[in-house]
Amino acid sequence: MTINHITLTRATLRGAWIAVIAALPIAALLGLLFRFPVPFGTIEGGIVHVIPSLFAVVFYGVFLGGFVVLAIGGAIGGVVAYFACHADRSSVLRLTNFLAIGFSSVALFLLSILDWIIGPW
Repeated sequence: MTINHITLTRATLRGAWIAVIAALPIAALLGLLFRFPVPFGTIEGGIVHVIPSLFAVVFYGVFLGGFVVLAIGGAIGGVVAYFACHADRSSVLRLTNFLAIGFSSVALFLLSILDWIIGPW
């Protein structure tokens, strides 16, 4: 293995961690620009809703298993990036980051519009 290669394990773990860590700034942006549901609260948006959005993503992630879902999605993104880029280090890392952040963005956006999909909850 040369120095320009990356292992499948490293790409998988990186995707999992990036997806989980990216959830916090993505939730803050959704709370600021759109809306984000706060547990035992309302679904609002705006500058005053940024901090409650961060607490909400930690609540959903820890107590309802959201971080596990994000980690699995990010890990799948790492595997896809590894096989798509043939273990070229820089390409795998860039594609892993893109796929993991994209998965987190889609998952959190779906959470923010869940009441439109299934009705009030």
